[in-house]
Amino acid sequence: SSRRRHTRYSLQSRGLGDVYKRQVDRYADLPSGPAAPPVVEREAVPRAASAEARRIEVERNDFRVRFTTLGAAIESLELRNYRDPEGREVVLVQPDHPGGPAAVTPFSELGLGDLSRVNWTVLAQDPEALVFGLSRDGVELRKTFRFEPEGYQMRIALEVDNGSSKTLQPRFLIAWPAQVREENDFLEQYLTAWEDGEDESELVAGFGAGGWFSGPTPYEDYEGEIDWAGVQATYFLSAMVPDNPTQASARFAAIDPGTVSEVQLFYDPVALPTGQSLTREVRTYVGPKEERRLEAAGASLDRSISLGWAVIAPLARGFGWLLEALYAVI
Repeated sequence: SSRRRHTRYSLQSRGLGDVYKRQVDRYADLPSGPAAPPVVEREAVPRAASAEARRIEVERNDFRVRFTTLGAAIESLELRNYRDPEGREVVLVQPDHPGGPAAVTPFSELGLGDLSRVNWTVLAQDPEALVFGLSRDGVELRKTFRFEPEGYQMRIALEVDNGSSKTLQPRFLIAWPAQVREENDFLEQYLTAWEDGEDESELVAGFGAGGWFSGPTPYEDYEGEIDWAGVQATYFLSAMVPDNPTQASARFAAIDPGTVSEVQLFYDPVALPTGQSLTREVRTYVGPKEERRLEAAGASLDRSISLGWAVIAPLARGFGWLLEALYAVI
């Protein structure tokens, strides 16, 4: 069937019931027809699971990242070569984020509950990769974070091995949170999907809260060809790049309308019979908008840099180079 381009979901009231429904439906009612994942209630993380969570620190030349076994996700990420005006390392994934960790994969469509709320097992760890695993009702899941030798990229491989007695239809949804931040470099922060060669962006501040003449809009779906989706500010970018853009979709979801949201990247459902496995890979870029690095990463990530009209683009590029040089030594 043809892929719809853009779907906006609106609510007509601001009652407490609607706020709760936004939380419940955060990973539910995804597009692409009858195989959409079921509604799964978003309950608080059990205290035992939170207390038992293990943290794993990884240091690379350009960034420092802390993983958590709770959801097999990224709990914090700091840039080692970029500092704010107070001299602190720039933080792109904030610890204790109200939207939760980054790169969570709930797998709600498998019918096993919300797997971003449970602890995974660390299966392997070396300087180049970290592997998490989880086993539920005959279904084996593996989530591998692989680090590039240099730079700000990671590769996240998501594998589902179906040892259950039923056919599964995994969507491989992965989510990245965003919240309103007061630092100057993050005042203009956007949820972004690069769809069909066009920039689709919404300011985090105000998203989902509605306006004078319309009700709240808790979701916006983008179902064209998705080159990347993520969160961007003036100088920094957190992007998820699918392994097959033609099979990928994106969603902006409000968690706390107007303040906290997230970007979700997911795939068309694929039937996975008993005894078979399927792997998807999502590449991430979490770092500064350095043009040379973004161009090398591909997937139109360099288009996240606003260069302005063609006549002044060369000047904008020169200013970007100067800004990069100054920012790194603040």
